[in-house]
Parts: sequence; structure tokens; C-alpha cells
Amino acid sequence: MSPAVMSAAAAPAAPLPRRVLFLIWLNAIGATSVLATELIAVSASLDWALSGLLGLSPAVTLVLAAVSFAICAAIIWLFARQALRAERALAMHAEPQTP
Repeated sequence: MSPAVMSAAAAPAAPLPRRVLFLIWLNAIGATSVLATELIAVSASLDWALSGLLGLSPAVTLVLAAVSFAICAAIIWLFARQALRAERALAMHAEPQTP
């Protein structure tokens, strides 16, 4: 590689304007809130259906709800991180990086 190409590749990207950063966060929060609403609704309805179908006691139902909500929270957190990463990459006209 020529020195000019290497220096251009090594140069840090210019910071994004504040308006663009605001839109990135707004889009990521909007997408995350839609996903969170759907996941929590599915989790609550699954807990309700399983406890009614299997005749589970209230204590077991609460444990089942806590486990399913913890799984939902982890999925929502991962989605929010990926949404922010993708929005930043799109704002910089680059491909999103996968972990």
C-alpha cells in the first residue's frame, strides 16, 4: 500500500454533528422501545398461559415471570447496543460491524 492510502485508512473519522447524533439516538430508542414492548407482551402472555394451562402455583408463576423477564431484558440490551452500532455505521456511510 502506498503511504497516502495507509495514512487515509489510519486517519480517524470526523466526529458526527450533534444533530446527527441526536437522530441516531432517537432512531435506536424508537426501535428498541418497539422491540421491548413486543417482547414484554409475549413474555407476560406466555407466563399467564403456562400458569393457567399447567395449574402452577402463584410462587412458581412469579419465578417463571422473573426468569422470562430477565431473558427479555438481556435481549433488549443486546438489541439496543446493536441498533446504536448500526445507526452510527450508517451515519458514517460504512457497513455495520458484527461482534
